[in-house]
Amino acid sequence: AITKWSLPPEQVSVFPMAFNDVFSAWRSNTPREPNTILLYGRLRGYKGIQVTLDAMSTVLERRPDTKLIIAGQGDLTPYAESIEGLGNSIEIINRFVSDAETATLFERCSIALVPYIEASQSSIPFVAASFGRPVIASRIGAIPEVVQHGETGLLVAPGDTSELAGAITGLLEDTALQDQLGQNAKRFINEQFGPKTICKHLEAIYAEAIARW
Repeated sequence: AITKWSLPPEQVSVFPMAFNDVFSAWRSNTPREPNTILLYGRLRGYKGIQVTLDAMSTVLERRPDTKLIIAGQGDLTPYAESIEGLGNSIEIINRFVSDAETATLFERCSIALVPYIEASQSSIPFVAASFGRPVIASRIGAIPEVVQHGETGLLVAPGDTSELAGAITGLLEDTALQDQLGQNAKRFINEQFGPKTICKHLEAIYAEAIARW
């Protein structure tokens, strides 16, 4: 905004993305499935679908018991060959996913993926954190404001298949770290992006604007 519209910095307020746990009503305490990773959301190329599929091939060399779930609406035709190559190690849910089923998927998974090639922000780290699940995400856009490397999740270079595969494998092999990152993320999201915190932030912005008026 400052660059594009030549606005003075004092006229620009950065407002964090708020998170309200809409999935709390759908929790069913579905058991977590070990070695299960989830790529969830609108399935578009920028979400890093191909990078994930390529990384999965490497992961399976070290962890053949790993399972990838891809869930959401979108055209997966361009990825048909890669998907077929993963055989029984992949589960595809290529349709609209309800809130209830979304809750079940995040309960089932051990790790959620946000391997975006390009992005500004994503709601997936917020949802995963609400279920106490760690996230492996791309170091891109404002995602690092939510996913703190080594604290609430792991960050990798966007489009880097090798780094993504290494992060997945390493985290799958350390269940204690999975739990630690997941619980840290849940606490961090509630403290920094919960409704009460965001409400106070918004009130402060309005108060400042009114004072200028």
